[in-house]
Amino acid sequence: MTLAQGRVGIGMEAEIRQKPPEGTNEVLVEIRDLSARKVVITGDFSGWAPDRFPMRKDPDGVWRTRLHLLPGEYQYRLRVDGEWKDDPQASRRVSNPYGGVNAVMVVPDLKRPVATAK
Repeated sequence: MTLAQGRVGIGMEAEIRQKPPEGTNEVLVEIRDLSARKVVITGDFSGWAPDRFPMRKDPDGVWRTRLHLLPGEYQYRLRVDGEWKDDPQASRRVSNPYGGVNAVMVVPDLKRPVATAK
């Protein structure tokens, strides 16, 4: 994750943002699961590492994390309390080799010029 807690001065907390890798876009991932105790997002962007991108639960019951990804298409799944789960909000899915489905997210190239119709 790109966010880390640090201390500045005496007793003052500050959020420190590390510089994201060149050419990446920040992607906010949000999942609502009121009963979950731990939620992790994993996918081909992380080599399917099961604990690399843990999410944090906000008081409103929404789990959030920010990813910095290069433009492209990524397959992912959620690990909720150690169990593989589908993202119920995903608009696109593809079959995976284990008999389930992976969600698909598309990260646009925000730096590429956009053609406009006249």
